[in-house]
Amino acid sequence: MLPKPPLTPAQLESAWKDLTSSNAALGRGAVESLCADPAQAVALLRERLLPVKSPDSKQVARWVADLSSDNFKQRRLAADNLERLGELAGPALRAALAAEPPLEARQRITLLLAKLRPAVLPPEALRAVRGVQVLEMIANPEARKVLAVLAGGAAGARLTQEAQASLERLAR
Repeated sequence: MLPKPPLTPAQLESAWKDLTSSNAALGRGAVESLCADPAQAVALLRERLLPVKSPDSKQVARWVADLSSDNFKQRRLAADNLERLGELAGPALRAALAAEPPLEARQRITLLLAKLRPAVLPPEALRAVRGVQVLEMIANPEARKVLAVLAGGAAGARLTQEAQASLERLAR
């Protein structure tokens, strides 16, 4: 069998875009295209899939504390900010819930936690999961290095967790 020619810049861009597709066939096609050219795939993913940065823990703690505020605007602002943080707010919210806050705060925290993991992944999260899949399937030393960098991202971030799980599978 003849080796496949390297992916063109247009094919790389198309695969990068298709990693976000809600169409499973398109997403799988992008994964397969990238796996067919490991060197370019790893270079692309190293450049574009970046580790998730941790939010300011003091600010997150203030927002979590503000969920118990007597001031409605302060509570609403805190909830909005935590919701915008998404999965990055998860560890702080779970810790606050474990501390058994008052009922109203507990209800707000539970509602926010329920919103963290949607049933359908948003496009960028889908790209991250598929990008990690590509790196895991390639599994060469360069791909493992990229996975290690991604695994060092913010705790609670889907990309961080996916990269950590991938490295654990590869270690077996």
